[in-house]
Amino acid sequence: MQTWIMIGLAILALGSLLVIARVSWRVRRLVTEAEKREDALRRTVEQRDEVVSIVSHDLRNPLGVVVGAADTLIELPLDREEREKQAKIIARSANRMSRLIEDLLDVTRIEAGAFVVRPSAEEPISVLEEVRDMFEVQADEAQISLTVGPVSNVLVRMDHDRVVQALANLVDNALRFTPEGGMITLSGEALDEETVSLSVSDTGIGLAQHTLDNLFSRFWQAEGDRKGRAGLGLTIVKGVIEAHGGEVRVESDPGIGSTFHLVLHRA
Repeated sequence: MQTWIMIGLAILALGSLLVIARVSWRVRRLVTEAEKREDALRRTVEQRDEVVSIVSHDLRNPLGVVVGAADTLIELPLDREEREKQAKIIARSANRMSRLIEDLLDVTRIEAGAFVVRPSAEEPISVLEEVRDMFEVQADEAQISLTVGPVSNVLVRMDHDRVVQALANLVDNALRFTPEGGMITLSGEALDEETVSLSVSDTGIGLAQHTLDNLFSRFWQAEGDRKGRAGLGLTIVKGVIEAHGGEVRVESDPGIGSTFHLVLHRA
């Protein structure tokens, strides 16, 4: 009887140890999860504050320009040419603010899974030339060559306006990171019987390998971006192309340049 009692007590003690060990493991896991949530919340708050600062800065500058140009129109007796100049300044600044707001709304739609595209059969050359024409003056002022390279004669299934938006974001980035005398090339290549790549290549500063993991994160900015932008462009590029069922591929070498490939389906 004593032997069985001892065995029973040993089994009970072992079971108690196992229960205690399991409870301890669960407690540690809950504490770890709580710490992770707290850390994630802290990072979210920090990111929010940073974003508010960046967006406020982005809106404050063009708003200041609008106010200054409006005051000039109201207070000074200007000739027709000068009045048109001030009006154009107001229009450009207002468009800049509008684009920032639309970018924020697009990112919200992308993250909510509510981003809609309406694809149709399009010729890549028309889209690429449209984007080139949009930035031709800006490229000339920066003394950067902006050209449309070889383009495959195929039809691509795409939402024209949204793909133009994605390519425009890439060209805008390329212009900011390509030095004077550099080159930006827009091209289109049939990869296989099903897909086509629309590409933006530049001879800019390039990207280090460790930055590629964060490249499409919301509000992320590359080192050396001194323009104080909100960092939404590449997030939108990724969202636009994934909404088409495609993907974005990146090739980059520091000091040599970068190439972004927007892989879409053939029509």
